[in-house]
Amino acid sequence: MEPRKTIQDIQLDLIERASFNQFDGQQVKQDLNENKHLWKGVIMGRFDSFTLIPLRDIAQNIWNVDTLMILPQPGKENELQELAVGWCADDIELIEGGKIKLMYGGIENKVVRVWWD
Repeated sequence: MEPRKTIQDIQLDLIERASFNQFDGQQVKQDLNENKHLWKGVIMGRFDSFTLIPLRDIAQNIWNVDTLMILPQPGKENELQELAVGWCADDIELIEGGKIKLMYGGIENKVVRVWWD
């Protein structure tokens, strides 16, 4: 029996399938897998709005997302941002302080946000 995939594995599979415009999901997944020492977790979605666009498009087998959120290993934020430069994103930012504390459930942390238009 094949081992059960983790939630992170499933998320990486969705990232791979989400290719659009300048976003190459296969490349992003490959780079993340090759650089697991830089991050603790990664998810992709539409985090800047309360949109149901992914729900609208799921029946057509489209995972309609635009923002990658990566929880870096402590001290690896810059290396992670450098990795993301190769992904042709429209915006890469490090979110920290009060904004991320609110988004992250009250825990202070840093998150690398990568966005494609």
